[in-house]
Amino acid sequence: MRFQIENIAKIKSAKVKLNGLTVITGENGSGKSTVGKMLFSVIQVLKSTQSNNVQKQHNLLQKHIAKLNTRLNSRSLRMSSHWENIPRGYQLRSQLLEGTLSVEQLKEMIDLLLADIPNLSPRTKANIETDIKNIKLCINNSNNRAAVQAASIQDIIESEFMNKVCSVGQKNAEVALEVSEDDGEVYIRFSISDDKVRKVETRGEEFLEDATYVESPLYLHMLESLNCSIQYVEAESRPYFRGMIPTHIKDFVEKMVFAKYSSSLFENYSTILEGIEKRIDGVFHFDKDTNKLYYRSKGNEYSPINTASGTKTFGVLQLLLQSNVIGPNRILLWDEPENHLHPEWQVAFADIILQLVEQGIPIVISTHSPYFIQAVRYFASKYGVENSVDYYFTEEEENGLSTLKEVTNDLNKVFTKLSRPLAEVMNVDKVRKHD
Repeated sequence: MRFQIENIAKIKSAKVKLNGLTVITGENGSGKSTVGKMLFSVIQVLKSTQSNNVQKQHNLLQKHIAKLNTRLNSRSLRMSSHWENIPRGYQLRSQLLEGTLSVEQLKEMIDLLLADIPNLSPRTKANIETDIKNIKLCINNSNNRAAVQAASIQDIIESEFMNKVCSVGQKNAEVALEVSEDDGEVYIRFSISDDKVRKVETRGEEFLEDATYVESPLYLHMLESLNCSIQYVEAESRPYFRGMIPTHIKDFVEKMVFAKYSSSLFENYSTILEGIEKRIDGVFHFDKDTNKLYYRSKGNEYSPINTASGTKTFGVLQLLLQSNVIGPNRILLWDEPENHLHPEWQVAFADIILQLVEQGIPIVISTHSPYFIQAVRYFASKYGVENSVDYYFTEEEENGLSTLKEVTNDLNKVFTKLSRPLAEVMNVDKVRKHD
């Protein structure tokens, strides 16, 4: 799977592989988070339009085709010499959806059939005509999927980027998510002009089912407030004001809250969950009486606001796994997890991430920590998934925009860049003032 963006926010150009773990590194303000936010946006749009609009139209189409098929199978119509020429059932549905048979061509074929039966009742004719009209309506709505997706993309980029998605000084931008399959590519591609989505092209539906974007574990001690807030894109439809938050935060909060309904550990992740519990010497859980989140350790319970930020980082992983909201078809996007972890726990966090990659969970992480990157290298080797890890580095150009370059085979460049500030302050004797 490949994801590509051009002229989006801080990023001039980025093309990344999503084969397991994708590590995006670079300095602060270089656009690392932009890739994850746009990828989250695209997958959320695909999730909503696929599950709601497209599937609904396909189900209706199947229903109307079944009705038409039943009528065409009547004894009187089977007497016509034209009856064998009309495809039926699954064959008819496939040809209509693939465009190898138009509704107009189907109508012409049925008109010949009806004309061959002079004594056919007016009611039967009217029902068949209604079936054809309904089929045409479903086909048109299915073909309008791009328009539905364009509107959905516009809504979510207004939420995630406050409708300032094109790079400064640029009027046009491009986004593409592509999946290579044996029978060709599956993709969604769209262009943006003056911060407005102009054109959406799609092929196939075999994309990732969901995406979870983790921006900060500190949201755990604000769950109640954030859960009462509305998404930025919902504001105009609400008759009263409430706090507005980006889509990725609302999505994250809802998934954290969903953990209260998990009744058992999932077998595939039980070992990982046990490792998390051991690392933080406790577990996060929702109290059955108050429905509030607590951290339990050594028989005591603590509110998340009184729990260390590093502990909450591992707690987020625990709750995500218990909720089963990440998996082989549900990608995890995490922005700079090292921000709340000391070096030892950065290494431990990388260990868990690589165990999840070994389990087949796709993950994208942005980071500027050489500790974390080296730990990824180590555990990727330990778990035998080195070929599933790709590294990228953001390089800022003269115009202030950044280009994402693959550095999987040149990580020394990354370590040199990220470690330079430490090297500059190592020689204390050189700057020490002497009496």
